[in-house]
Amino acid sequence: MAIPRYDQLEKKSIQWLGGKPHPASGALLKKHDGSNDEFLIEVKTTTQKSFSILRTYIKKLGDYALQRGLAPMMVVIFDDGPAVRFQDLDKYVVIEMEAFQDLWERATCADH
Repeated sequence: MAIPRYDQLEKKSIQWLGGKPHPASGALLKKHDGSNDEFLIEVKTTTQKSFSILRTYIKKLGDYALQRGLAPMMVVIFDDGPAVRFQDLDKYVVIEMEAFQDLWERATCADH
């Protein structure tokens, strides 16, 4: 049985971020799609021109991440079809402002 494209993109995204996919996309004990040392990762793929993020959904992701000592991260992938390679897709990351500020400060401190 072929693996659905959205599952392939989810796995590639999580691995690209240095994370490990959770079994059954988080349907079991470890919730959400994957995690790395700093973030609990949820991947959403769409073939549409837009994607909406519900406040209740991202809040639930944040609450669960906090319980695990991680920051929440949502990856949104706009999938233009199987002929388009992963590296050529439009991919975006949504994180809390505080997590972004921490990453920014570490990146700018590393420059000095």
